[in-house]
Amino acid sequence: FAVPANTAAFATTALPPGSMKDTDVSPYGVFDMCGNVAEWTTTFFDPEKPLYAKSRTIRGGSYMTTEKDASLTARRPGTDMAADDVGIRCVWNPP
Repeated sequence: FAVPANTAAFATTALPPGSMKDTDVSPYGVFDMCGNVAEWTTTFFDPEKPLYAKSRTIRGGSYMTTEKDASLTARRPGTDMAADDVGIRCVWNPP
């Protein structure tokens, strides 16, 4: 079954983090893993291919993707860093 997340099926814009706290939260309390904005990572997409050699990986889905593509395992090359459906996730590991 599909878990409602901020994807193209439900929204037309990014929402503040945690807006879908009743449906899009992991068992560990992490919000917005299935939609809202995709995550820019520091990992190179495919360093073996010249086209993507300097392209970072965009991970996950956003409010512009389908539910199928709004998976944490979805990957795409970050060739368009001006995209408004891409952000970063800051992680804090408390002592």
